[in-house]
Amino acid sequence: MTTTDTATTTETTATRATWKQHGRPTGGFEFFGTEVKTPATKAVKVGKVVTGPNGITLKGANGREIRDATFAAATKFWAIVPADAPRQVDEPKPPKAESTPAAPIEITAPKGGTQTVPPIKDAIAKAVKESGSNIMAISRAHGLNPAQMRRLALNQVAKVDLVRAEAIAAALGKPLADLFGEASDKAKAAPKPTPAPATEAAPATEAGTGEVVDGDTKPPAGVVVPEAGQAAE
Repeated sequence: MTTTDTATTTETTATRATWKQHGRPTGGFEFFGTEVKTPATKAVKVGKVVTGPNGITLKGANGREIRDATFAAATKFWAIVPADAPRQVDEPKPPKAESTPAAPIEITAPKGGTQTVPPIKDAIAKAVKESGSNIMAISRAHGLNPAQMRRLALNQVAKVDLVRAEAIAAALGKPLADLFGEASDKAKAAPKPTPAPATEAAPATEAGTGEVVDGDTKPPAGVVVPEAGQAAE
C-alpha cells in the first residue's frame, strides 16, 4: 500500500499590503517594515496587533511595541503571514427585528363651539416637558392632533377652540388657565348685502330734441308721421 504525504505550502516571501489586505492577522506573523520599495533584511516576530481609532500598533512577544510599527490602517507594510495565523473575526450583527408600523392617530378630541382661547406663550412646551412624555405619545393617547400640538409648542397658534383647549389641558394634566388665556366669542361673519333690483332701460329719444319717440307721446314739431298703410315719401 502506498501512502501519499501532502505538503503544506508556507509563505516564505514578504508581501507588501495593508493590514486588512494581509487578512487582518492578530499575531503570529513576521514584520519587515513599511518601506515602499524593499522589505527590511531582518524580520520582527509580531505577537499581538492592537487596533484603534488612531490606527494599528504591532507588539512583540514580550508585549512591547515594535519600533516604527505604529501606523494608519491604510498604511502598507511588508510581512509574512502564515495561513494558520490568528485573524480578527467580526461578530455577526444581530438581525433587525421586524417592526410593525404604528397605526395612524385617530383624532377624537372635540373642536368647534362658539368661543376660542389664546395659548399662553411657551406654556404648552413646558407642560409637555414636565409630563415626561412627548407630543406624539400624548396625542396618540388622548386623540389630539399632533400637528396642532407641535405648532402650539412652537407658539405658532393664535387661537384654539375652547372645547379643544379643555381636552389639551386634560391630556397634559394642567388647569386650563395655566395654558390658555381668557375665552372670547367667535366673530360672526357679516351678512351678505341684498343685491339691488334691476332697473328698466330708459326709452330712446329723438336726437337733438330730448323727446320720447318710442312711446305714446306726440312727435316734435316739424316731424310728420305717416298714417298706417300710407307710404312715406
